[in-house]
Amino acid sequence: MNWLNKLLSKNNNRIGLQLESDQVSYCLFDPEPAALRIIGADKQQLDHKTLDDQFKKLMSQLNAKGRDAYWILSPDHYRLMTVERPMVPEEEMADAIKWQVRDLIDLPLEEAVISYFDYPEDIPGPSRLYVVVARRDVITRIIKLSESADLNLDSIDIEELSIGHLISPMLQEGHNIAFVGESSKGISMHCYVGDKFCFTRALPGVFLPRGLPEQEFTLDLDEVAEPESDSELTLDLEEPSDTQAKDNQPAPQANYDQLLLEIQRTLDYYESQIAKRSVTKIIVPDIGEPTTRLVDLLKNELGLQVEVVKLEQVCRWTNVLSESHLSKQLGVCSAAFRNIEVAHAAD
Repeated sequence: MNWLNKLLSKNNNRIGLQLESDQVSYCLFDPEPAALRIIGADKQQLDHKTLDDQFKKLMSQLNAKGRDAYWILSPDHYRLMTVERPMVPEEEMADAIKWQVRDLIDLPLEEAVISYFDYPEDIPGPSRLYVVVARRDVITRIIKLSESADLNLDSIDIEELSIGHLISPMLQEGHNIAFVGESSKGISMHCYVGDKFCFTRALPGVFLPRGLPEQEFTLDLDEVAEPESDSELTLDLEEPSDTQAKDNQPAPQANYDQLLLEIQRTLDYYESQIAKRSVTKIIVPDIGEPTTRLVDLLKNELGLQVEVVKLEQVCRWTNVLSESHLSKQLGVCSAAFRNIEVAHAAD
């Protein structure tokens, strides 16, 4: 009857996860009747040699056992490409795509996991597909990590699609809309036609402006079960060092100028080479105090309509977190909104 006990005791809490070479990012949710609630979001450095044990310990500390796990692949772990749609029946599509991309990828077919989804029909040109080529060893590692930590692996997704779902209430049929997000390596811009993903560009080394550092920690211990004594969770509440404080000072004008330049270049390419029409709106995360200035610059310098992602209209979080902090984890957080209808409250 172990299987029955496991089924009956399974909780429906969610955790969004992303594995990179030396760290794991997480966004921990608890469900509420009206909305999801985030109770923790952070990055944890891991030693590659002992990654399995460290991940299992972290999940234990977070009381994540039995949670539904929604993984986002790191950009380093997959390649996204467009191909012309093979003229074959749907049941033969997967095999046809493998043969089509085998000379375009830098790993053998047996070491790849290949998936595909539709390219927007509104974009000029031949009928195409988006193909995702992921490393099989990474997919296998994610499966094993989930099993070892007693997580219920629900999905493995890519940010381009999960972000699109999160911001779906802001997307408009027939309109080209761009989203500016941020990872640990820099900015990513995702463009959508209606609610369909269309184009992405990574901007390594270019970051969104940040205000003064916020003193916050990432997990409310009152919200999780008390961990066993041999796996206590410790929180670093030390004041930021002088170097950290300097790094988090308000961004100088040069940083805004570089950001605007790269956004303009990306939009110019997308509009002239891909969509053949203008972007009508750009969506940015709430980054705290600099948000107002960034929005004004995008409106005044680039002539764009701008909308800010307001997570408070989608979910709740504990008072030790802030929206500007969560914006740094938006990709991981968005993963856990899979299969949930996202609706923004009216302003």
